[in-house]
Order: sequence, then structure tokens, then C-alpha cells
Amino acid sequence: MIGSLHQVVRRRPEFFERAQALCGALFVLDLGVDELVVVGDALLAEDVLHRRVEHFDKGGNMWDLVRERIGQGLTFSEGELWRRQRRLLSHEFRRSRVQAFRAVIAETVDEQLGQLDSGEAIDLSRWSERLLATMTARVLLGGELDLDTFERLRAAFSTLLGGFMLGAVTGALPRWLPVPGAGRLESATRTIHEIILAMIAERRRTGATGQDLLSTLVRATEADGPMSDQQLLDEIIVLYVAGYETTASALAWTTKTLADQPELVAELQGQIDAGEDATALPLLDATFREGLRMYAPAPFLPRRAARDEVLGGYAIPAGRQLLVMPWLIHHNPRYWPSPARFDPRRHLGEHARPRLAWMPFGAGKRVCIGMGLGMLEGTLALAGLLRRFTPRPAGRPSQPMFSGTLSSADGVWVRLERRACS
Repeated sequence: MIGSLHQVVRRRPEFFERAQALCGALFVLDLGVDELVVVGDALLAEDVLHRRVEHFDKGGNMWDLVRERIGQGLTFSEGELWRRQRRLLSHEFRRSRVQAFRAVIAETVDEQLGQLDSGEAIDLSRWSERLLATMTARVLLGGELDLDTFERLRAAFSTLLGGFMLGAVTGALPRWLPVPGAGRLESATRTIHEIILAMIAERRRTGATGQDLLSTLVRATEADGPMSDQQLLDEIIVLYVAGYETTASALAWTTKTLADQPELVAELQGQIDAGEDATALPLLDATFREGLRMYAPAPFLPRRAARDEVLGGYAIPAGRQLLVMPWLIHHNPRYWPSPARFDPRRHLGEHARPRLAWMPFGAGKRVCIGMGLGMLEGTLALAGLLRRFTPRPAGRPSQPMFSGTLSSADGVWVRLERRACS
């Protein structure tokens, strides 16, 4: 009666990988009350996300449920609202504006690295989440959050993200059916709204003179006037969610993988120690890109067929939900020979892969607006960590798990050995 629902709810990548190996790069998941079409091919993903983007939208029960929880921020809005917000926010994420946050990023990395101990095995995902949560809060909201408020906000966002995958697969269920964790989600949502609306009110009162993104958005106007408090709230929630969880995940998994690559680590440390700008080191950039490939922090991108369509030769009826899966595309041997092998040099020099063979930030007109900021944060954090520590295997397994972003059921374990020169 429930088809593959129990497998999907377990959120294990292996199920999707087995399904693709058995059925090919386009297959249907039977969820009992509904069906999902899974897309694990770069060329088909380009049809959905780029060439026919107007035919595959963010409509339907699942997206309605997400909007109830997270609001009408840029990631979830549609139509004219999306176009207005994209124009406005694009100005805030241009390269010069992103580079202006470099000092805040570097200061936060240095501060948080001071809290790491060497020698013992640690769950690095806990540290990376705290690092990126702190960094994102400072970039978005400024540095005035007190510790208690920051911890409440961080915990609430963690709960909200943890329930995203469940919402994606239960969106078609009757609304009266109890969903596990719904009460926690309600409480987390209230906490987030309370804290951010209070900050918006304070910016309105004081004139919003800061350079954090919330202050600049409060000051920003378009032809039809400034953003409402509700729209500001929705945008900050989306930017916070997209800004910390994804980069934190990529940083933790990349570092864990480097622990098994001592020669690569030594080469990277030699380049970093030379004192060059970390963001100008091709091998460091390629290493973070390879981490994003192997451990795509946004493992699936949901869409809905807005009308009857044909994809890969198969009929897709109007209203059918699709999951474009960067995880499967990034592990497709057609594009990535020996996809389970960590090899940063794949990203150096020329290659003949389709443009969406690597898509950790999505693609098309709805590509993540914070891609440049995420790459800057990730490379600076990885450089700082390798400057002070050498990652070593912890001897403990880590099992990737799908949620709103990639996570782990049992942590991302690594042992950090302090370097003599740090």
C-alpha cells in the first residue's frame, strides 16, 4: 500500500543509487498515495531546470507545505514575486558585495578554529554547523545576537531543516493525517519568526545603518516600494537555511574525505603555507568542488510538471512531482569515471562533461543566488582548517543521510592533528 515510501523516509542514498542502477537515470518511485519521477541524468536535468524551466515549476502539495513552514522567500516563490525578489537580491550578492564579507568570514573561521581540540576523534559536522551558523548570522543579521538568542535560532533552524525531507515525501498525504515531529516544527517556526521579526522591527526603528544583509534589505526599495516585514522574514529564513547548512555539510564531508588523502593534504598545506590568497589556489578550489560533487549538500531538487510533458521519451502527466537529484548525477559514471573516488583534479583543465554534470547549487535561472558566497566561505574555512590541523581518519563510520540538505545519522567523524607551524 505504501510502495517505496518506507525506503524514502529512511533517507539513505543507497536506495536511490540501487534504484538508478536497476532502472536507469529516469525512474518512478511509488509512494502509495502518489508517485515521484526521479531524474538522475545531467541532460534530462537541463531540460527540467533550464530549457523547459517554465514547464516544471514549484507547485503542488509538497511546495505548498514547504511554503507554510518556510514562507515565500526566493527559493520557494514563483511568478512576479520571484522576479522582483531575484532582481533585488541579485544586487546584494554581486561579487564586490560578497567580497566585502571576507573579513567577517576570516575572523569567524579563526575564532571557531580556536575551539577545536587536536588528537581526539570529533564529529566535525557539529563544529562546521556552528561555524557556518555563526558566520551566516553575522553576514545576514550583523554581530549583535546574544549567545542565548543565537543558540535558540540555530536549534530552531536545525529542527526546521530536519523536517524538510519528511515534508517532501508526505506532501500528498491527507492534511488530517498526523505527521511525526509536526509539533516540533511548529515550535521551531514560532521561535524563528519571533527572533527575526524583532530584529526587523529594531532595524526599522534605528534606521538600519549596518552593512549586514538584513539592514541593506530594509533600506532597499524597488519601484513598488520596500519589502514588507513578512517578505523580509521569508527572505532571511531562506538565506539563512541555504547559507549555513549546505556549506557546513560540504566542509565536514570534504575534510573527512581528505583524512584518507595524506599526499593531497600535504600538497594543499604546502600551497596554503606559502601565504598566497587561498581563494586563488586552483587545487584548493578544485578540492572543495570535488567535495561538493561527492557529497552534494542539496541532494535533490523538487519540481512539478505544470502541464503534460515528455522527458527522456517518457510521458510525464501534468501535476506529477519530480526529484532532480544532483546526488545521482554527481555519482553517474557516464560523467564521472570511478565516481566513488575523490579526485580534485577532475575539476582542473578542460573536460567534456555536460554543464549540469556538476550542480551542487542547482542550475538555470533558479541557480542558488548565494553560490559565490558559499564557495568563498567554504574555501576560506577549509584553508584555515588545513593551516592549523592535519585531518586523520577517526576509525568511525559516517553514513550520509538525506534531509533538506545532506546530513549524517551518526556524525561526520575525523581526527585533527595540530600542526607544529600553526
